[in-house]
Amino acid sequence: ALERVAGSEFSNLQDLQDIFHSAGWVSGGGITDDTDGTITVAAGTGLIRDVDGATETIFFTDWAAEAGANVNLADNAISYIFVEWTGGTPAVFARNALGTDYNTKILLAVIQRTGTTLHINVTEKQVVGDHANSMIRRMKETMAYARVSGAIISATGTRNFALTAGAFWQGLTEFSTAEFDSNPGGDGDTFSYWYRKLNDSGWNEVATQSAIHQTNYDDNSGTLQPLGNNKYGVHWVYLETDDHVEVVYGQGSYTLSQAEDAQAPAGVPEQIAISGILVGKIIIKKSAAAFTQIESAFQIQFSGSLVTSHGDLVDLSADDHTQYLLADGTRALDGDLDFTGPQAITTTSGALTLTPATDVLISDGKGLVVGHTSQITILDRTTELQVLGTLANDASYGAADFSNSDTGGPHIVLAKGAGGTIGTFTAITTGWTLGQIG
Repeated sequence: ALERVAGSEFSNLQDLQDIFHSAGWVSGGGITDDTDGTITVAAGTGLIRDVDGATETIFFTDWAAEAGANVNLADNAISYIFVEWTGGTPAVFARNALGTDYNTKILLAVIQRTGTTLHINVTEKQVVGDHANSMIRRMKETMAYARVSGAIISATGTRNFALTAGAFWQGLTEFSTAEFDSNPGGDGDTFSYWYRKLNDSGWNEVATQSAIHQTNYDDNSGTLQPLGNNKYGVHWVYLETDDHVEVVYGQGSYTLSQAEDAQAPAGVPEQIAISGILVGKIIIKKSAAAFTQIESAFQIQFSGSLVTSHGDLVDLSADDHTQYLLADGTRALDGDLDFTGPQAITTTSGALTLTPATDVLISDGKGLVVGHTSQITILDRTTELQVLGTLANDASYGAADFSNSDTGGPHIVLAKGAGGTIGTFTAITTGWTLGQIG
């Protein structure tokens, strides 16, 4: 007899069966494709109720195989294969609607028919046999560890990290984890660092560590390699069910965006594989004294982010983009600078100084104009050197020799050559004008 409070509505073993079990499949009932658009349903066993209600009487039942009209499938449609109570002699039927009665019916399969081609889904069946074991296995295989609270990672000390106490489930087992702090000035806890041996042949462990390394990464060579200049390393933090903490080196020398996009390694040491829970991701720039980012596995998905603004990129002021000029003028131009249209060079303060290694050259046929936006015709000439202004001083040109050793003053030289080539002074013809002033 079952213990009960006097007068309780439910009191016997049948009541216990009715309340704690459900209608559903236990064994058999396989679906065979007859290759002509029909099916055969095998005999099977299960549990079924005689009335659609959660506490109605539940019966153990067997059903016979079925291949007749009861399981004819509608063409170009979906059929639902049920075992139905049918007055106490459960039998198999094909129906065109799922319905809501899961008490007097046991769902075995869902089938789509197109002519003689069948798409059979038997994973839809109501499985009730050995349900506790099935639930535990499913949770372990699909969800592994489920966090209730805590185990949140944070930065502490100098490249150290801490974890709060945590509460978890694995399957139907509830457990807790202790807090952790690798700061020598705090709890002084330590962790093990891991990186791969050559070509994934195993794992190297560096035990009793307290700080995240900011110079190396794992390139699968069996030896840690230095990060590239201005690159970032990633470090994956795992908490084990027995409170051990493990850190796995990232496997790339990344830009920041690559580091943000990096996902946890597919392979990990055995210790982590059997009892490790990923709790955090740490990103640190080469040789930096502090973490660039520290992320909790429970507060953020490691999916990275897309940069939608060029200004959001890092190292815009760095000098490692060798194909570009720098705003501070510290990189020399190593080729021609071509403008595709009218351009202006403007200084906001101070003078504009040209310091050429040789001469400043202006192409033949092009002018140098001071004080105006273009050449003008002066008398009958459009001269290529023009000093223009609206005041005498603005339009003046001067040449002065400030020397205590020269015996002569500045020269204005007017010369003409008849050779037609610049720099060649072939004799000119009598009567030609050498030059003019005014």
